[in-house]
Amino acid sequence: DINYQDSNIFTNLLEGEYTVYVNDKKKCGVTKRTFYILDYPKYFTPNGDNYNDTWYIKNLRKRNLQNSTISIFDRYGKLLFQFNPKTSYWNGQYNNQPVPSTDYWFVAKIEGMMPETKGHFAMKR
Repeated sequence: DINYQDSNIFTNLLEGEYTVYVNDKKKCGVTKRTFYILDYPKYFTPNGDNYNDTWYIKNLRKRNLQNSTISIFDRYGKLLFQFNPKTSYWNGQYNNQPVPSTDYWFVAKIEGMMPETKGHFAMKR
């Protein structure tokens, strides 16, 4: 039960794994591709209350993307932390010291995906 549509835009999708089927209108065949929607918190609060204490990319470890790396930078471009699906999160520290509440940027080099994904998030203490 595949529902085809003319648009290549999909809305209201949650993080997870999806398979898209493309059916050529000239009856040349069907192609399918699997893709992942990865999500991340827009902020986190590493204050020790065990709620939103770490920043991570949701489901990264579950998707067999072990060769992926996520780099966290401050506003000046200084690399503060780098992790992969095995370590899987950042706790808001640099050299075992808490960093200030502000915005931080990340670059995610996800295995099998080009180009790299960039974004930002806030940390509140």
